[in-house]
Amino acid sequence: MRSGTGVSPVRKKVRVSCFVLEMHRRDSRATILRNQMEHWPQNSFHSLAPKRRHSTMLFPPTHSNLCRRPAMNSLFEIVVGDGENLENNLAAAEAALDEITRIETVLSRFDPASEVARVNREAHQHPVLISYELLGVLEICRSHWEKTAGYFDITASSHASPGKKLNFESVAIDSVSRKISFAESEVKLDFGAFGKGYALDCAAQLLKENGVQNA
Repeated sequence: MRSGTGVSPVRKKVRVSCFVLEMHRRDSRATILRNQMEHWPQNSFHSLAPKRRHSTMLFPPTHSNLCRRPAMNSLFEIVVGDGENLENNLAAAEAALDEITRIETVLSRFDPASEVARVNREAHQHPVLISYELLGVLEICRSHWEKTAGYFDITASSHASPGKKLNFESVAIDSVSRKISFAESEVKLDFGAFGKGYALDCAAQLLKENGVQNA
């Protein structure tokens, strides 16, 4: 039997029941998440960093085994295991964060004192001498640019004038003299997410060299 709307009362009841059940599930998930977040240590960075649930981490972060530092317009965190090597692990974690901060002084395009900022300012005027580290990073990026047919390009954020097309081809790198130059003044290096990944790789290597087994 159908109602005046053409929908069976039984079908209506099923739809309402499904809706109520889904709302109950959402409320339950929200309650669980709020309860987990209450156990996190609070400091000035936790109000800015996204909250994570303990169940997804090998070592739940506490004041004693968590190191963090803002860098590269992000928040880097290292959580180490609380064992007999805690003091060594924490020292290694701080050293790893120091390494990330150091890399920012090389790759940041926003810090006027960084090496990349200097290259962006001067490389269109004359060849600029760069460090061995930056040379190595640029050679890796050039290789990725070639392998991806230009889809990976650290010059992608350059603002070209109308009618101009800028890409990594506008960057000349002399590996022998360790100098770099730009064909156009609008070319700018922007390492973005690649720079963060490079910093994490360096930090992970430093932790490994200092005997940190789990982090």
